[in-house]
Amino acid sequence: MLLGIIISVFIMKHIYYKEHIQDGSKQIIATVNDYNIYQSDVDNIYNQLEGDVQKEKILQDIIDEYVVIEQAEEYEIEVTEEEVQDLITQFQKEQNLVYQKGVEIYGKESFEDSLKEQMIYEKVKLTVLENELNLNERKNIEDFKEFVLQSGDDTIKDMSPEEIISNRKEEMENYIFDQWVIQKRSEVEIQKKK
Repeated sequence: MLLGIIISVFIMKHIYYKEHIQDGSKQIIATVNDYNIYQSDVDNIYNQLEGDVQKEKILQDIIDEYVVIEQAEEYEIEVTEEEVQDLITQFQKEQNLVYQKGVEIYGKESFEDSLKEQMIYEKVKLTVLENELNLNERKNIEDFKEFVLQSGDDTIKDMSPEEIISNRKEEMENYIFDQWVIQKRSEVEIQKKK
């Protein structure tokens, strides 16, 4: 599962990276502390999604990714070279053609750095969900239920808190984590340029 998420995000985020470095189109459009976000990052994802998502939403998702990565130090989260190598070995076994294409397009070092960033993101998310965000907390359940109802999904209306956690756990985790990310945005320096 983790490998699939990492592969998807990596490919979506970094497609055509090599070509953009060669043609010099690395215009910085935002920064999150020391991380630069380039117009080409947003454009590439937009093109991969064939315009199904607004560019501003893509930019916000990239910003949020770096907001999460910035929290790794606070939680003392690291990704070792051994972990990266284990993921690469798994990647080569399960998705060798994708792996080869990634190395060909981005170069081995850039490809592995991006994998490492995705692993850090996933570790931070898991740590926060396990240690900080209590799914059983009544307010979290009520907030999630209200969010789902406002989105037009009334199937949750008559569910008990236990049923919500049992039937919608992953969706609830994502919602609660997203709320945490929104709160963490205020703790980092985000600058949008244009």
